[in-house]
Amino acid sequence: MFRQTGLPSRDARTLYDWPVMIKQRIAFLLAFIACLWWVAEVSNAGRNLPSPGDEYTYETSRRGFEPITYSGPLTELDMVRILLRRQGDFHMPLTVSFRVWRRAEMPDLWDLDLPGVLKVRLNSSGLEIVSKPDHLRLGVSEVHNLPVMMRNELDEEKDIKIIGTIGDNGPAGRWIAAADRVTYAVLNLRPQSLGSQQSQIRVFAGMDLPPEGSPPESTVSITARFPVEVVQWGSLRVKTLDNGSPVGARVYVTGSDGLAYGPDGRANDPTLSKITWTHGDYFYYSRGEHTIRMPEGEASIEAVRGIEYVPIKRTVNIRAGQTTDLTLDLKRNSDLAREYWYGGDLHTHVNYNDDEFMTPEDIQTQVLGEDLNYANLMVANSSGAQIHDEQYFEGRPHRLSDSTHILFWGEEMRAGAYGHMCLTGIKQLVKPLYTGFADTSYPHDYPPNHVQALGAKQHGGVASYAHPGYEFTSDPQTMSARELPVDLALGSVEAMDVMSNSNEDASTPYWYSLLNTGLRCAISAGTDSFTNRRHHWIPGGQRVYVYTGDSLNAEGWVDNFRKGRSFATNGPILRFTVNGKLPGDVLQLQSGDRIKVEASAKSFVPMKRLEIIVNGEVVTSETARGDGKSVSLTKEIPITEGSWIAARVRGDFHRLLVNDTDLYAHTSPVYLTVDGQDVSRKQDGQFFVEWIDQLIARAQKNGRYASDDQRQEVVALFKKGRAYYEKVAAEGR
Repeated sequence: MFRQTGLPSRDARTLYDWPVMIKQRIAFLLAFIACLWWVAEVSNAGRNLPSPGDEYTYETSRRGFEPITYSGPLTELDMVRILLRRQGDFHMPLTVSFRVWRRAEMPDLWDLDLPGVLKVRLNSSGLEIVSKPDHLRLGVSEVHNLPVMMRNELDEEKDIKIIGTIGDNGPAGRWIAAADRVTYAVLNLRPQSLGSQQSQIRVFAGMDLPPEGSPPESTVSITARFPVEVVQWGSLRVKTLDNGSPVGARVYVTGSDGLAYGPDGRANDPTLSKITWTHGDYFYYSRGEHTIRMPEGEASIEAVRGIEYVPIKRTVNIRAGQTTDLTLDLKRNSDLAREYWYGGDLHTHVNYNDDEFMTPEDIQTQVLGEDLNYANLMVANSSGAQIHDEQYFEGRPHRLSDSTHILFWGEEMRAGAYGHMCLTGIKQLVKPLYTGFADTSYPHDYPPNHVQALGAKQHGGVASYAHPGYEFTSDPQTMSARELPVDLALGSVEAMDVMSNSNEDASTPYWYSLLNTGLRCAISAGTDSFTNRRHHWIPGGQRVYVYTGDSLNAEGWVDNFRKGRSFATNGPILRFTVNGKLPGDVLQLQSGDRIKVEASAKSFVPMKRLEIIVNGEVVTSETARGDGKSVSLTKEIPITEGSWIAARVRGDFHRLLVNDTDLYAHTSPVYLTVDGQDVSRKQDGQFFVEWIDQLIARAQKNGRYASDDQRQEVVALFKKGRAYYEKVAAEGR
C-alpha cells in the first residue's frame, strides 16, 4: 500500500511517528519565520523608523487636536506640542529653536512661565508644588490633558502616582520620574458635572506604591487645588469664501478654554490639522466649510490664505447645544495670477520618514489652502534606500491640478558629499535618486551632481540647489550646496534656493558671490516641507513667483523659472523693473549710462525697508512708513561697469511668517552688460578657486568611490569648473 502511494519502503511506525513530525514541522516553521524576519530587517536597513513609538503628536492629524490618552512619561517634543495648543506669550521663547533654523538651544521648559501647567519638584525634603493652573475651563465629559512636569532632584528614579478629582470623579496617572531630570507627563482630567467646582490634585512619590487605588504606603505626597469651570459643548460651522465661492484657507480656531480646535471628523468633514513651524500656532486646512465641536463661550477664529489675501479675524459666541455659523469672506490684496505671475514651492515632501499615509488629495488641500500655483512635489529617499512617493510620478501635472494650481511630482536628488538638488518639470526620473548612502545600492559619491543635473535638462526640467546652508564661510563644509559653483560654471544648474528652510543671511551672500563672477543664476525658493508631520514647515511659506506672460501651464512656468523672470518671498509682493525690463533680462549699456529703477512692495505683514542691490551692495533704499505694508521707490542710478541689479525687502519676524525668522523677499537680477562686459570680480573668482580646491582635496582623500577611475573623473570635472573661476580671478576687476 505504501509503495502504491510513492512512499519509500519503511516501517509504518516510523512514517507515523507524530511527535517527531510535529517537532520537525515546528522547527521548519520557526526557521521560515526567522528567514522572513531577516529579509525584513535587510530590506529596512538604513531606513528611518516610522513615527517615533514614544511620540503621540508626531503626525499630521485628521481628527483635529484630540487629547492624548497616554499619561507618560512623554518626550520633550510631545510636551512642546501639547503646550503650544494653549495660547500665551510663551510661544516665542518656546519656539526659538525652530524659528532660527534649530541653531539655538531648545529652551528649558521648566524655567518658562507656562500657564495651565502643574510643576512639581521632588528632592530630599519631599514634594513641592512649584506652579499650578490659576483656573481651568473644561468641557463636560471630555478629556483635558493637564500638563505635568516633575523635577526629580534625587539621584534615583521614583515611582509617581497622581490622582485628580473634580467633585467625586477623577483620573489617576502613573509613571517613573527619572533621576536628576525633569519628566513630562499629563493628567487626563474628565469632569462629569457642570458648573464651578474645585479640582484637587494629589501627587505621591515612592517605591512602595500599590498598583491601584489610594497609596497610603507612600509618605511622600502633596496636594494642589485650583478652581475649575465645567461647561457644555456647542458647535461652530466655519465657511471660507472668496467672492462668495468656497475657497481653501489656513484657519486658526481658539475656544473659550484657551485651546486650539479643528474639525474632528464627527461631522464627516475631516481635514488636516497641523502646527506652524516658527510660532507654533495650531490650525487646520479649510476646504470651504467645516464644523468644529467647541466648549460654549467666546471663540476666536482667524483665516489666512497664502500671501495674496488679507488675513481676517473674528470672535463669536458658542452656545451650548447649538451650532454657530461664521462666514469668512477673504479679500485679496494682490492678484498676481491675473498679471501672469504664479507662485511656486520647489521643494515639498508629501510623505517622508516612512510615514506614507498622505494622498494626492491631501496635498491638494494644502496647495489650495495656501493658494500655491505650482507645487514641485518630491520623489526622494530620506536616510536609506526607501524611495518616497515614486508611485505618484507621472512626468506631467497630476489630474488634481486646475487652471491656477499645478501639482507636479518632481525629484530631490540627494548627495551627501555634494548637496541636494530639486529637479522640477522632469518628464522622467533621473536615477540614481541619491548617492553616498551606506547600506544601499548607491553607497559611493558617484555620479557627481553635474551628471544628474544634465539628466534633468535632458528630460525637460531644471535643476536647482536646495537649502544651501546655515553658515557661509570659506569652508565648503559649512554649506550643503557644495558642488553648486562647479555645476553653475558648467551650465548644468540654473537656479538656487536663496529662500528655504536654511538661513537667508547665509544663502544670500553665497548667491551674490556667484553672481559677481559673471554667472547667471535664477533665484528659487523651496520649503522642504514634510506634509505628513504635524509640526513642520508649511508648503508655500517661502515661494518663488515666476512671470510667464500667459495662463498657467507647467512647461511655461518651468521655462520662465529657468530664465530668472522671478522673485522669491515669504510675504512681500515685490515688483521690479530696470528701464522697463523684468528680472532675468539683459540690458546692453555703455559706461556712464544711467538706468531707471522702479521697485515697489506690498505685504500682508509689516516690512521695514525696500533696497536696491548692485553687485551685492545696497545702493539705495526706502523705508516702509505707516503700517509698513507698502513701499516704493524710483531712482536713476549711474552704471560704470558690468553689473547685476536686483531688489530686496527686509523686515522683522511676524507669527504669520510661518517658516522663517524674519520677513524677506528678493528678485532675480537684471543683468547689465557694459561696453560688452559682464560683472567679473577678482575676489569672488579667487574665493571659488579655493572653494573648489577644497572639494578636490576632499574627493581625493575622503571620497567614497567604487574605483580610482570614478575618483579621477570627479576630480577632472571639478577642475573643469575651477578653470572658469581661475579666469575670473586673473582677468576680473
